[in-house]
Amino acid sequence: MEKINSAIIHDLTSSNRDKMEYAFMKIYNKYAYLVYYLSLEIVRSKLLAEEVTNETFLKLYENRNKLKVEKNVKYFLVKVCKNLSINKSLEEKKYASLDKEIFEAKKKDYFFDYIEKFKDFLSKEEIDLIVLHLLYEFTFKEIAKDKSTTVDVISSRYRRAILKVKQHYKGESL
Repeated sequence: MEKINSAIIHDLTSSNRDKMEYAFMKIYNKYAYLVYYLSLEIVRSKLLAEEVTNETFLKLYENRNKLKVEKNVKYFLVKVCKNLSINKSLEEKKYASLDKEIFEAKKKDYFFDYIEKFKDFLSKEEIDLIVLHLLYEFTFKEIAKDKSTTVDVISSRYRRAILKVKQHYKGESL
């Protein structure tokens, strides 16, 4: 996947419609699954997560002139996604109250298949660290900032989680 660089950010603000659309699609293709995953973790509904994803990228489009560098794009998307997801979640709680059994059944449906394998031996926090670092290429520094902790704490938690995965499979393929 092509890296998002300053040229793509510049094209996003271009008056040339083709360049702008191309840049927007590059950013969308790179970050759509990240935004969807983060939203799904909060709203616990595929439909709501899709809505939040669309709204997040709409906000990116509306605020594209304020972005300067690639890291700002990712940070912007994550913050907007989290805020929209929390708002959607609170909105949903006003209109529907789910009993625990229904909530647990829905929750199981929405975990990604590759995460399901790790649930038996990793904590949710460890799964999140692995997903954010390996799949969505967040640095430990970015994760630490988001989780309000230090890079060293995140790094050692990640290392322990990877060791648990290795010990669990002991040479078997995932």
